[in-house]
Amino acid sequence: MLPVRKPATAEAFYRYRQERASHCNEMQPHATVADAGRRCFIKLKSSRMKRSMTIQIICTLLIILWVYAALSKLFEFSVFAAQLQRQPLPQWSVALLKWGLPIVELVTAVMICFQKSRYWGLLLSSGLLAVFTFYVVFALSGAFGDIPCSCAGLIAALHWKGHLLFNIIFTGMSTLGVYLHKYTGAFAVKRGPHIV
Repeated sequence: MLPVRKPATAEAFYRYRQERASHCNEMQPHATVADAGRRCFIKLKSSRMKRSMTIQIICTLLIILWVYAALSKLFEFSVFAAQLQRQPLPQWSVALLKWGLPIVELVTAVMICFQKSRYWGLLLSSGLLAVFTFYVVFALSGAFGDIPCSCAGLIAALHWKGHLLFNIIFTGMSTLGVYLHKYTGAFAVKRGPHIV
């Protein structure tokens, strides 16, 4: 630290100010590092908030998708069961799927709702969507002949190409949700089990 002295003349005062300015410039790198640290912390916090918000948006859309898909099948159960009968599936699997599929879809939505089970819910969602996407690809290839879609509700109005695009988009979203939750889980807002 510079010794404190009282300048006697204007010229001495000017030299004193120059010395103080030089001393402050030497200390400036330390201030710059601190400022850079603060800026880095602000950017990191903003990045965490963006990742957390992205996860919340993806989970909300997937919950809406699975709840709607399950309820539309249950509300139009006779139509859904009849369409399953026309699918190229083993007969023993039809009875299992007509009840099991809506239940699995609802379970997936519930798992995504809660923080503790969200990662596994997103994994299950990605698996289901991947299976549905491969099935649509086979249907488009003509390997099964002319078969109707076994979906219900508004989704049933989509043609097979529309189904493929729809499934690819939601499969990508679900897979992104798995990645963000697994590898940036520390950035997610953790408030215990809660519904989105």
